[in-house]
Amino acid sequence: MWHYDNKRLTGGFVIVGPSSISNELREFLEEHTFPFPIFNWTGEVFVKLVLLCPEAKKNWFPIVTSSPTIEDIHQWQEQLWNTPGSCYAPKDPLSVSVTIENDPSYRVAYFMRGHQLEKWETDFEFVHRLGLYNAGTNPLIVHSLSIRTITYEPLPRRLLVQAKMKGKFNPFRFIYKPIPNNGAVQEMLSPKMRKLDPGETEIHRLQLADSAIPGCYELEIEVGYQANGREIVSLPQRIRVCVCDAQMNSDTGNRLSLYVHGKHYDVLAKLILGMLEEKWKQVNAKMGTGWMVYLGPTIFDQEKGRQMPWVIQRIPIESISHEDGSIEGNLVDKPEILLTLDDVWGEIVHKGMSKMKLLELCELYGLDHKEVVRNLISENRIGR
Repeated sequence: MWHYDNKRLTGGFVIVGPSSISNELREFLEEHTFPFPIFNWTGEVFVKLVLLCPEAKKNWFPIVTSSPTIEDIHQWQEQLWNTPGSCYAPKDPLSVSVTIENDPSYRVAYFMRGHQLEKWETDFEFVHRLGLYNAGTNPLIVHSLSIRTITYEPLPRRLLVQAKMKGKFNPFRFIYKPIPNNGAVQEMLSPKMRKLDPGETEIHRLQLADSAIPGCYELEIEVGYQANGREIVSLPQRIRVCVCDAQMNSDTGNRLSLYVHGKHYDVLAKLILGMLEEKWKQVNAKMGTGWMVYLGPTIFDQEKGRQMPWVIQRIPIESISHEDGSIEGNLVDKPEILLTLDDVWGEIVHKGMSKMKLLELCELYGLDHKEVVRNLISENRIGR
């Protein structure tokens, strides 16, 4: 069951029927640990429920003609939602949710851990929605919001970032700066507090500070609150972030930031991170302020429906001066290919990728190299 008004933004479980529940079930409901309320609309309450719903009463019991008064309606509604015996609130009534604000993210960082490809959110507008919902029947006081660093490690040697154009941003937020020590905790709310009435929901923003120390963080978000005379700490919500945005130009030899249009390319990220040093430096040498370097198709390729293999290409940025003296950049459809799939094909084969992986690569990313793949398979140059 879902509630759509502004004070009931989450679901509950309903037991409904003309027969009353058993004592065993009643005892279970009084001690239940589910994170949502359970409503017992049976027996006498079921009769009131039907009378509160004219269409259901008309369809199910056409011979019933009585209707509740206005006073009855208000009293019965309160009984359905809040009265003990009809509503069994969760033992820990605060529901906490942490969800990424920008999905898909504008920028994604890729790096290798051994033979494993890692894909992390970056610190570029790293914003999360923090949802606090009181599923109980009494007010509660939120007095603590903490962010604990589970693990921290410096940035890896070789790092690839795939970036999309920046979109809309909501500035309402808590700003935090994680501590680069395992187990360290940063308090965000105390000594301030938030009061949530029964059924009330608040949505906040958590945003990473621009001054966060570079590195790879795994974080836990916990909320402490008082409810029904108890001190409770919510179950931790985990997030992770690669803080690298300010570092992408500091070490050009091992940092590569490529724009993408439409989606991020995980399989190709692993391929690029594994490129020979010569190829990596070849692409890095072509980076510059007057160019936008793309992995895969650009916005022009999509608009014009051009069919092309996977490439790393750059397109120039043309400066346009306005009468008011302002200057803005404009992308020009004059692509220069820096690296094609053919240039790194030997490296793919060298890695011994399976037939399935190679064909999957072509299918997912629109690569026009299927015949080459089949030839390589027939020559036993790659695994089956």
